[in-house]
Formats: sequence, C-alpha cells, structure tokens
Amino acid sequence: MQLSKLPSQNWWRLVLPALLIVWPLPAGELSVRRETSPQSLAFGRYIASLEHGSPFSEPGQFAMVLEAAAPQIYKEVAIVGIRRGSGNGRSEFLLLGMQGDGVVVEEVIARYFGIEEQIQSLPRSSTAITPANYKFLFRGQVNTGGGSAYVYDITPRTRRIGLFKGQIWIDAATGAEVLLSGRFSDVPSKGNTISFVRELRIGEDGCTRITHVSFAVPILGPSELTITERPVDAPRELPRSEGSARFAPGPLH
Repeated sequence: MQLSKLPSQNWWRLVLPALLIVWPLPAGELSVRRETSPQSLAFGRYIASLEHGSPFSEPGQFAMVLEAAAPQIYKEVAIVGIRRGSGNGRSEFLLLGMQGDGVVVEEVIARYFGIEEQIQSLPRSSTAITPANYKFLFRGQVNTGGGSAYVYDITPRTRRIGLFKGQIWIDAATGAEVLLSGRFSDVPSKGNTISFVRELRIGEDGCTRITHVSFAVPILGPSELTITERPVDAPRELPRSEGSARFAPGPLH
C-alpha cells in the first residue's frame, strides 16, 4: 500500500513504529563522549597554578646574579646579591658584590629595575597571562629534554602598559610555565621596546629562573641583561656563574 493513498490523518500510524525501533549499538557509542585532550588538561592546570602565584613572587630570599653589558662601548658588569620578596609584588635588593663598570649599573641595571617596579605596581589581575588579558593561539608541541611542552602565541586583548606580545611554553604534564618570551612595546621608558626570554629550570637541587633582557639605552645604545634567580635559605647558597665566580660575598649592607 502506498503512503500517498492513506488518509492524511492516518499516515503516522505506520511511521511511528519505525521511529520507536532501537538499533543495537556498541556500548562505547551509547555513552556521551566527554574526553578531554592532554593539551586542554595542561592548559587547565596552568590557569589553576596562577591562583597560587610563582615561587619567585612569594615571600622569601632569592639569590641573584645580574650580568649586564653595553656591547657598543665594550662595558660590562656582574653583580651578586639577595632579593627579599614581600609577597605583594614588591621586593628589596641587597648588594653582596660587584665587578665591572659602574656606568652599566646605573644606565642598564638601574634603568631596568625602575621599569620593572612601575610594571609591578600595576594590579596583578591586569597583567596576568590569562585568557582575560590575552588571546592564546596553539602552535604545537616541543620536546624539552626530560618531557614536552605545548607552545602558544599570546597577544594582548587590549593595548595597555604591562602587556606584551610573545609566546609561552606550558609543561605538558604539570601545566607549569616552562618558557616565556616576548616584547613590551608599551612600557614607561619613553617609547623604548624591551625584548625578553624567561626560562624556568627545575632540577634535583631546586628551581632556577633565568631571564634575558635586551633594550636600548640612551647614549650607550643596545644593552643586554641576564638575571639568574634561585630561592635560598641563607646568603651562603648563592648561585654562581662565570661572571660572578670571582666574587667574595661580604656582609649585607
């Protein structure tokens, strides 16, 4: 019997039983798939870690080695000291030793710390590397020696002092920041542009943060600064680098 010959009010009596047939399906297809990719899990762990802050932003003592240079005039300096963090974004630096040219200290290191202090005075919520402040574009996965990391390009959602355009590497297992790089174009330094690469190294004896910074200084020209930081319990646990191995730390002053 053709459906077209049935009264229009009775056609559903034949169609309804067909709609009620339950076809047997594998158990895996009956359940709603809510699988989360490893990339999403790592990103979620990264966002959660921001609530606790970085170990280097917590109260405590941090040994520091600062190595700065102005290549165009062949001047450089190395400094060893202790940074004491208060937990509110502010910190004080206690000089233990210095070797090199004082002009680099005043024009490169002091200038950088002045800019950093102004950025740190901004509300942390306005500069945090979160989806609220940045757009994240996934670029791929890289091997990091002992593991792997997910790489994202990050772009500020708005033009504001304290934000930068760059890249972040997130550890695939823990979600921790492995490497951060970029350029500050809006900084309180008369239009200067600051480029940086910040790397976190974790070993059996603790964690070390190494930051490479480059920016132009009036008169001196392009300048470079490398900051090596490590949490310590006492000043005697200072990190050493080739530029600071000759220092003999003295009393705090």
